[in-house]
Amino acid sequence: MAAITIALIIFVSSAEAKEPRPTTQTLFIHQPNRDQQTLEKDAELIFERIRAAMNGDSVHLVTTNVNETIFTIDLPEKLNRFEKNKLEGKARKALKTYFMGLLKNPPSPDLTVDIAGAITTAMKRFNAKPHDEMRLVILSDGLQTETTFSWRGGFPGDSWTANPSSPFADIEPNSQNVPLKVLMLATKTSFVDAYHASTIERWYRLLFQTRKAHLVQFTFDHATVATLLRNGVEVKDSQPIEVDERALLGPLSFTTVKPLNSD
Repeated sequence: MAAITIALIIFVSSAEAKEPRPTTQTLFIHQPNRDQQTLEKDAELIFERIRAAMNGDSVHLVTTNVNETIFTIDLPEKLNRFEKNKLEGKARKALKTYFMGLLKNPPSPDLTVDIAGAITTAMKRFNAKPHDEMRLVILSDGLQTETTFSWRGGFPGDSWTANPSSPFADIEPNSQNVPLKVLMLATKTSFVDAYHASTIERWYRLLFQTRKAHLVQFTFDHATVATLLRNGVEVKDSQPIEVDERALLGPLSFTTVKPLNSD
């Protein structure tokens, strides 16, 4: 009887050990023309996620500059430690090369910021290879800047989320049964004032709401994002932004923000 009991315990323990762990896909979008202190914190944040990745996880880094991919890690679920270290080492090397280049030769503050193109790429990658946990981390202020216009001094109307003339119109919705959680890490100095920042945050909440994703956090604090990535990102219950569907397809509009302390 004792032998049967021991055998049953071993069988149950073995079954529990083979149960697959949830896999995580984390995609970082990075804006290159941030200040030096912010860049250093950005690099630390991404490095920590690379180091924490486990078998089955994916980590990507793309930029807002002509949609450039810095590295992609797709760890197979069955991978020995040597192979894992090799893949992680390659990503860390690419990360170091990228950020050292930015610190030694800072890009122009007027650099094109194609956040729309980067989010378009991100959504395609999430839909192509879903994971149990999907997280988009935007290390950018979200101020779309092209040769013909810039959001640095104001904010777009809601129609920028869907109007065919908008660079954001081609962003496909999350087609998976897994929630897509978005964290946005901006810098205060990029906005005219607090109203400008809060309006941009509201616009991105609407954008992701229309793409079946959730902007969980809009913050200026790296520690907040690091904690969420380390301990888990939960979707908060929030009231959906209500808009007239016809307004989303209306003409593109832009509102300039005047500093409160100006005459």
